[in-house]
Amino acid sequence: MSETEKIPEIEKIVDHCLIFDVDGVLTDPVRKEITTPEGIKAIAERLQRGEPVILNTGRAVDFVRAKIIKPLVGALGNRTLLRNVLAVGEKGAVVMYFDNNGNEQLVVDETISIPAHIQAEARRITEEQYGDSMFFDDTKRTMVSIEMHDRYDLSKFQEAQKKLITELEALINTPEFKNRLRVDPSTIATDIQDVAVGKALGVRKALWWLGEKNVSPKEFLTFGDSQGDLAMAEELARLGKPTRFVFVGEPNKLKAENAQFPIVQTSDKYERGVAEFLKQLK
Repeated sequence: MSETEKIPEIEKIVDHCLIFDVDGVLTDPVRKEITTPEGIKAIAERLQRGEPVILNTGRAVDFVRAKIIKPLVGALGNRTLLRNVLAVGEKGAVVMYFDNNGNEQLVVDETISIPAHIQAEARRITEEQYGDSMFFDDTKRTMVSIEMHDRYDLSKFQEAQKKLITELEALINTPEFKNRLRVDPSTIATDIQDVAVGKALGVRKALWWLGEKNVSPKEFLTFGDSQGDLAMAEELARLGKPTRFVFVGEPNKLKAENAQFPIVQTSDKYERGVAEFLKQLK
């Protein structure tokens, strides 16, 4: 072997890789912050075991940094274990990872962006017709996201959301955009996004990151609270990875009759469901 040849790293096999949606999974869907600290403490324990943790969300990384990473560092006691954390924001368009000292690195895919006039019209619709229940998220770099106001009544928001979805779908139903953009609703937000992005793209970026670190999980555990989150486990199964989907949302919010992987429905919901599952995970 010559001096210029790279010596491959020794492959590290771990029991689990945990992949989480954020809203309604790690944060309370109404208060939009961690209200069940047992969950974040359990995640810190998985990191201390050397298991990788992925945050796969439509949220901007600004939100993830403030609402998840900061309390996670508090639970860990130091930043160095953040080297085993990957945050994929805006459904795959923005990636935040950490070096061995826990210093943040950010990569933005500039090729994926919603046209300015679509953003402007979505903002106008939101502010003129739905301002009492939701707001236009200015922190997103690549997509349109219209989110429920903090502590607003969730059932009232979801009734208004149905009307908003119809208007946004009409907005992009043009020859130019109908095959390029799509509307994607979740528990507390409604997005317009490029068809290339989504939870499956976030999973593929996570697998690339694991490959770069030479880490091989025996099992992938994906956590979600909405139908769209199922795409994480579907993509892993499609790629031949052993996976389980842990659903912490309301049972009537998930349709997965043809799933090719086990699905766990937690008794407790949202954050508490995550804490419930991780407490019994060996």
